[in-house]
Amino acid sequence: MKMAKATADDLRRVREFFEMIEEVIVWGSYTTDEDAEPDGVDDTRLLELIRLKWNEGGGPGVGNSWRRVVFGYEVLIDD
Repeated sequence: MKMAKATADDLRRVREFFEMIEEVIVWGSYTTDEDAEPDGVDDTRLLELIRLKWNEGGGPGVGNSWRRVVFGYEVLIDD
């Protein structure tokens, strides 16, 4: 089975997605602008953020990038 190699963009999107999740879990807030005040995040807002970052309004988001990243590293460490 041939698998598509994860790109630098795949890695960036997956990292940004999990950074957003981490910020919400650790701090209970999230902002896309470093200069802005973070917004408090409740369960409804968290779901909106996940959907936005997953698909980014139908554009490039995490989507299947996580699969290429994870499977690629599994291949590297497979013994």
